[in-house]
Amino acid sequence: MLTNPDCLLARVLLGKYCQNDKLLRVEALNTSSHGWRGILAGRDLLVEHLGKVIGNGSSTTIWGELWISTDHAMLPSSPVKEDESDLYVSDLILIGTGKWNLARIKKILPALAEEIMTLRPSLTGANDSYIWYPVASGSYSAKSGYAAASAAALQVVTQPAALASVNWKKYVWNVGYSPKLKLLTWKILHEALPMGVNLERRGVVHNSTCIHCGATETTEHLFLHCPFAVQVWNLIPLKIPFNSIHCASFYSVLEASTSWVCLPPTGYSENIFYWVVWSLWTTRNHFLFESRHISQLEVAIKALGGAKEWSAAQLDSDASNNNTKVPTLPLLPSMPEETTTCNTDAAWNPISREAGLGWILSNQDTSTLQRSQFQTHVQSAIAAEALAIRAALSHTIHLGVTKIWLRSDSLGLAKAIASITKPKNLHGGVKWACRFYRKSHTL
Repeated sequence: MLTNPDCLLARVLLGKYCQNDKLLRVEALNTSSHGWRGILAGRDLLVEHLGKVIGNGSSTTIWGELWISTDHAMLPSSPVKEDESDLYVSDLILIGTGKWNLARIKKILPALAEEIMTLRPSLTGANDSYIWYPVASGSYSAKSGYAAASAAALQVVTQPAALASVNWKKYVWNVGYSPKLKLLTWKILHEALPMGVNLERRGVVHNSTCIHCGATETTEHLFLHCPFAVQVWNLIPLKIPFNSIHCASFYSVLEASTSWVCLPPTGYSENIFYWVVWSLWTTRNHFLFESRHISQLEVAIKALGGAKEWSAAQLDSDASNNNTKVPTLPLLPSMPEETTTCNTDAAWNPISREAGLGWILSNQDTSTLQRSQFQTHVQSAIAAEALAIRAALSHTIHLGVTKIWLRSDSLGLAKAIASITKPKNLHGGVKWACRFYRKSHTL
């Protein structure tokens, strides 16, 4: 109903419920249907993150809509004079040029002049369009809407101080070990394993004793302080001997284990800590649920064996990847007759936000034409590349070129042009130029 108000469904609903007000402001009536009330509930979520991209500015009011930035919601906060309260953004654009009227902007919105100048109105008179701020493309989807609604309803949950200091990437998620070890480590640090004290705290069991020695089963006891675990650690051939009974916390051992080295002839020289913890946990479960007793030596051998198998599998995977045949790049298609080649490029200064644009036009009879342009208030490097393409397309239209082969060294921009959804900061630049050019030319 916002982007395609002429479709049949939009015409029916807008004609019935929005006769006296616009869709974004209309209130539900007592006679409104359940379906229309649901649409308004979705509308209320949409309005919080809905902005406008300026085309010709004729449908966007200066004071009542979010249009000043394509990155985040921003409303003008300057005092409104009576004779300026009903102005549209088109009143800030020089008629027929697609350029901002800087003098009038500084008069009406002096504090926002720099921000406004980074926006690029349409050179071809395209209509304004809506953007959805939470996503980079600016296009609303059910997924992004659900994420925005969930974020708004989510209550901030503070982590315990012990978890707040954990380097999750370094010690859990980015370690080069099996995913099952990462998940187990994450559960241990969150006290989420179904062991004695955790189950007793939740009222699941009343007996929280260790199955090996009868002491209270905590994380530190099961993996470090239990006599069974101490003997397992003593059987691991480390370069620097490890005495687990003197360790205060599981996380402190996890941090220290990054420097561990296994000695020969184990066949494994990396950090063995995660594998020993996994073996201790599975051994506890086998004994508890299957009455299978496994000795300390078997636990140590199982940990070393699992580590060696995983390491060997990664080496085999790397070898197969190295032997993969490198695909050859496809040949460029032959250029159709009477086609002009257009090479564009841009240089952008992030400090001054100035950009130099350049393009070279050449045809099959080897004649070339070079042009350049200077632009201020440019948001980003990709925006500068887009402006170079827009300037080149405007030039070719002026020259009467009907077939063009456009070439740019910006892969990100090329993907954006080819994709259905565009980055928000390109909506007012190259998007409309390409659309206008395709109407009567070959691109």
